[in-house]
Amino acid sequence: MWDKGNKKFDPAILKGRACFGGLDLGSTRDLTAYSLVFPPSEDGGDWHVLVWFWCPTAKIAAEEHDDAAPYKAWEEAGWITGTAGNVTDYNPVRLRILESMREYNIREIGFDRWNALQLANELLEAGVPLVEVPQNTGGMHPGSKRLEELVYGMKLKHGGNPVLRWCAANTALLFDTNGNFRPDKKKSNASGRIDGVVATVMALSRVVSYEDEGNIDDYLSAPIST
Repeated sequence: MWDKGNKKFDPAILKGRACFGGLDLGSTRDLTAYSLVFPPSEDGGDWHVLVWFWCPTAKIAAEEHDDAAPYKAWEEAGWITGTAGNVTDYNPVRLRILESMREYNIREIGFDRWNALQLANELLEAGVPLVEVPQNTGGMHPGSKRLEELVYGMKLKHGGNPVLRWCAANTALLFDTNGNFRPDKKKSNASGRIDGVVATVMALSRVVSYEDEGNIDDYLSAPIST
């Protein structure tokens, strides 16, 4: 079960909470996804995830036909934000990230360097704590494994986000010879998107990194970024 219940929750309950982010940028056909993962404040508690999606408005009608997914309805409901033109305008993405830095206690945001150099430089100059997450199995397996554990343990709450749920349904896994795995776009449903899952896995990979280094408690209790 992808979500522990599908009831919406008010993101305001997470205001000021420590979290880790993941950013998966699209250009033309892919969605752009920005995910924030909130570890529980106590052992055994639920994890929360907030994911924002963007897509070029010129592509929404075509993507709805090609992907057999209700993009227009999702846009009208606020689950996807349309950006002007034929390719994704990253300015609304940048503004959303900066706004979230003021709303939540973001410790790090994992990102894929591909297609992100200009936006990454702008965010770094604004003080956003970006960390590159390699898109290979070594970089993505820790977050992929944690996501699997949370889903099967019914510990992940996404507030009924239908776009994220759709991304999860489209996701296939690529395994290496050691049994490690990561989401793989090439092996996924050819007409579907997995960007929300990729962004969430990047965020979780950063959580696991700090757990492995014994720093997670310090990061969860540190004061909010300013």
